[in-house]
Amino acid sequence: MSIESKEAISSIQSKITELTNVHRVVSNCLNLVGDTDIKAVHAEPVAEIIRWLQSFKAGLENQKTTLESTLPKPEVKATEEPVLTEVK
Repeated sequence: MSIESKEAISSIQSKITELTNVHRVVSNCLNLVGDTDIKAVHAEPVAEIIRWLQSFKAGLENQKTTLESTLPKPEVKATEEPVLTEVK
């Protein structure tokens, strides 16, 4: 693997980490809003914020999935087949 490939992989992994952290913060915001009593006069703006956060969260998940799919798959080491012995 070339140095450029390693740098690209490292960059993608960093972006995935950032997306994961932002996703966590957005999820925490949604949980906080869900646990809060909202006054009736604020219901519509809060619902708009919730819809926006849910949409943003879905976008983060899509970006993360897309980036993860660009990473090389770890090579699976072939294991030796077990040798069956006949018992007499």
